[in-house]
Amino acid sequence: GMIAAIPYNRVAVVALGWSVLTAGVALVGLAVGQPPFAFGLLLAVRFLFGAFQAGLFPALSRVMADWMPMPERGTAQGLVWMCSRAGGALAHPLMLGLVLIAGWQFSFVASAALGIAWCAAFWPWFRNRPEEMRQVNALERERIASGRGAGRPRGHLPWGRLFRSGNVWALC
Repeated sequence: GMIAAIPYNRVAVVALGWSVLTAGVALVGLAVGQPPFAFGLLLAVRFLFGAFQAGLFPALSRVMADWMPMPERGTAQGLVWMCSRAGGALAHPLMLGLVLIAGWQFSFVASAALGIAWCAAFWPWFRNRPEEMRQVNALERERIASGRGAGRPRGHLPWGRLFRSGNVWALC
């Protein structure tokens, strides 16, 4: 039916879910006169928000595996992590400014509206795999696929090798 005709887009689904739930936080303010209900609603909205948010990095990792040539994946993953941290650092003062200017409920609705607008632009354009996009030509698909399968480890990484790695210990 109609739902099957809509192209599934992992990243946009996650962003749309958390955008709608961000607006939902503003709706909790309407239930202020009923504290138990407001608390339960806030708890449910925040739980669902977290569930959608938890899907972002796995979805982005899948996008990189499907879209990035092997030698460029590390740089792309590093940029995603760096930009997400920078966004997290910048979001707080920006949202505080918006709260002080327009109120907390408006700040949640405005943030949700930006996410929904981004989804509206991103959803029709992006597809999960290069083969699903007409704009990706054969040469681009070949470049993206180059190196796949080559140099993949056979089996699992031995635990002993993992525990002897200085780089792994440096992460602690």
